[in-house]
Amino acid sequence: MLVGAIFWGLSADIVGRKYAFNISLFICSIAAVVAGAMPNWGGLGTMIAILGFGGGGNLVLDTTVFLEYLPGKWQWMVTLLACWWGLGQAITGFIAWGFLGMLIQTIHRIEEMLMRTSA
Repeated sequence: MLVGAIFWGLSADIVGRKYAFNISLFICSIAAVVAGAMPNWGGLGTMIAILGFGGGGNLVLDTTVFLEYLPGKWQWMVTLLACWWGLGQAITGFIAWGFLGMLIQTIHRIEEMLMRTSA
């Protein structure tokens, strides 16, 4: 993502922000679809790297393009979007934490069953 952010940030100055944003979005879309069809770990890793390259550019350019077309009195929405992003990540983490607890309990039950059957 770092390489993508640097590359797309600089290329946006050359080809234009809107054009660079759309290209990075297209790269993310294609890489995500192809990653879903990868038959091996090497191919999946390559597609995830390409996805990160496009995603880095997308993260850099989306707020810039958003601000470019947003009226001045509504530009506070970018800050609100950043706040919602962090809140969404926290909520998702708490939900995953609940599932992780259930997974650990299931693993312990399987270990107990295996120890009883092997003894």
